[in-house]
Amino acid sequence: VHIEMPVSVLEALQADGFGLAPRRIRPGDEDSGLRYARLVTSWSTTAADVQHFVDSAASHLAETAELSSAELSPGAKL
Repeated sequence: VHIEMPVSVLEALQADGFGLAPRRIRPGDEDSGLRYARLVTSWSTTAADVQHFVDSAASHLAETAELSSAELSPGAKL
């Protein structure tokens, strides 16, 4: 799964212990505050594991709610 998320969310998920690694920086990434990442799981990943990741990402995204929708690109939805 390829995803774009705010850098602050990516860093918070990394701090939570998720093995997330941002992909190469694309032109404009530094200015947008967004980072492209590729999510990969093992065959042993459970639905509960995925839900835990989604819940954590949603929680961190809510923490960045002070960003106005104008500051986010149209594709910056989780």
